[in-house]
Amino acid sequence: MPEFGYPPASTPAVAMVGGKGLVQYDLSESEWNAAFDRMRGSNWMLVDLAVAAAGSATRYAARWERLTSPRPRSTRWTIPWADYPRVYETDLAAGFRPVVVRPYNVGTELWVAAIWEKAAHRGHHWKRGVPVADLAAHVATVRAGGGRIVDLAAYTRYDAESDTWTSYVSSIWMDAPDGHEWQVTGPEGGSASQATFERLTAEGWAPVQATAYNHADGSTRRFLTRWERDADRTFVARRSLDTGGFGAELAADADQALRLSTFGGYAAYRDAAASPRFSPVLVRRDPGTVVPGLVAEFARDYDVPAVSLAVARHGLLCHTHGHGDADVSTGAPVTGSTSFRIASVSKPITATAVMRLVDRGELTLQDKPFATGGVLADLATSASDARVRDITVAHLLRHLAGGWAHDDQDPMFRQPDLDATKLVAWVLENRRLDHAPGAAYAYSNFGYCVLGRVIERVTGTSYQQHVRDGLLAECGVTGLRIAGNTLGQRARDEVVYFDQDGDDPYGMQVSRMDAHGGWRGNVVDLVRFGVRVDSRSMYPQVLDQESITWMTMPSGLAGSHGYAAGWAVEEGNWSHNGSLPGTSSLLTRTDDGFWCAVLANTRHDDPDDPSRGTAAGLSTLMSTIRDCVDVWPRGLLLGPLSPEMPDSP
Repeated sequence: MPEFGYPPASTPAVAMVGGKGLVQYDLSESEWNAAFDRMRGSNWMLVDLAVAAAGSATRYAARWERLTSPRPRSTRWTIPWADYPRVYETDLAAGFRPVVVRPYNVGTELWVAAIWEKAAHRGHHWKRGVPVADLAAHVATVRAGGGRIVDLAAYTRYDAESDTWTSYVSSIWMDAPDGHEWQVTGPEGGSASQATFERLTAEGWAPVQATAYNHADGSTRRFLTRWERDADRTFVARRSLDTGGFGAELAADADQALRLSTFGGYAAYRDAAASPRFSPVLVRRDPGTVVPGLVAEFARDYDVPAVSLAVARHGLLCHTHGHGDADVSTGAPVTGSTSFRIASVSKPITATAVMRLVDRGELTLQDKPFATGGVLADLATSASDARVRDITVAHLLRHLAGGWAHDDQDPMFRQPDLDATKLVAWVLENRRLDHAPGAAYAYSNFGYCVLGRVIERVTGTSYQQHVRDGLLAECGVTGLRIAGNTLGQRARDEVVYFDQDGDDPYGMQVSRMDAHGGWRGNVVDLVRFGVRVDSRSMYPQVLDQESITWMTMPSGLAGSHGYAAGWAVEEGNWSHNGSLPGTSSLLTRTDDGFWCAVLANTRHDDPDDPSRGTAAGLSTLMSTIRDCVDVWPRGLLLGPLSPEMPDSP
């Protein structure tokens, strides 16, 4: 069954219905106000709104989606048309962009219903007052400027002086389109619109929005349709359904996993006989039709040249996607096998390598590396703070060592001429702890650098060699390497990095960051690693269940934000993000069986508004993909199955 539901057509829908999607329609103004107040503030986000005259009153229809992380939105539906340009400029200045603009008539008065979203809006444009006769010229102008229309509405205005009605178009378009071919057809009458529909669908075009308006005579409809070239998209499109027909269509298509995309709502007639009509488009949302547009929008909004992502579901790799150029100078495309620095997504790898040594009896969580007899005791002979000898392996894994926080004094960005081992000795000699070990949480890159040295001393080999030949080989991961520092050390399959904050991606000792932020690799290998540390996976696990449980148990200390040991854990979800000049990364595991990895070759931090930074954008992107895809393909195996679980789900 699809993960969304529609209310019955026989009564107005004013209550929530379980699942991802909810349609409310045929609501009076008072019913709509009550429904909006009830839904607002929940995990349901309003994504479309239609208002149509019903005689001298109005009827409302709304489309909501249940989202993991709803984005801030603002909605108003009784804005006088003359006031909307001022409202538009005010909201744009406040960081909002309109995503839906719906002019509607009540008698001879023209009003606007609109939805704004708070988000980056580079290259955003809105235009009203385009005569329908000039629509083709407007489309040509948008196309010539490299844009793509993303919302279209038609409306009519009454001129009291001449006692005439004139038809216009309102449109929203964005610069830097996502590669979809697109076009707009109309205005057309019903028979001509049907002929266009049959011709374009046969040519591989899919309707993404249909809208209609009343011609000057007030009783003849004209149709406009926005199309994209997407032959693989499954869709249903209908025209001029009354309320009963609209509800019946929703009920009929729900079992086919089709989700309403747009209402195409308008009022049939303008006189006392006016009533709502719908020209809905319903789509089957699989990753192939959803992910490219969402990734392109993220890349545009956050100025990201290259993005790669992979999604596994129930242990099977079900989607990969690359966007942009790995190297803009050559035009080499990004794919699922393109290599990126992964920054602090290295920490789960290090934590797992440590726990693997614990499982094998070569190390314990209570071991004290700097204590007398500890594996790193020689590095602490000149320590300025005797408390370092009380630091345990568990403290280091959970960022509870008592100091060396990731701030403007982060030790990992000091003494660039020292190798990792010498840096540890220098820090112990020159930096005292801020707290007793175990007493306070402080995210520490240096702490994981120390764990890398622990692994080296215990195994008698380099950190990279042990992790690659041991843990990663056991996971079937072959593409992860410690990254180089300079552009000249860039690997053949690696992206070129860019930074938006004035930092030099090639001016760091990335290789010295090995255990806390030095790995590079591709998204498929990251999810392949992930499923091998997930006890619910069908693959052989690289850790004992006791170790997995401990590694994903948050410390609970103030300010730790659910951090456990190499993972941030919240409500059964595991994640770790990463950030370096020129790099943003994210690896997540959700409680309902998904592993997702996404990598980007740039970074932007906005201290005044973290939600506008690249890291937050990556998290929102992955949540949005999860929310927007209804049907995932079965997928491919990521390795040999566990003998205890011979059959894939």
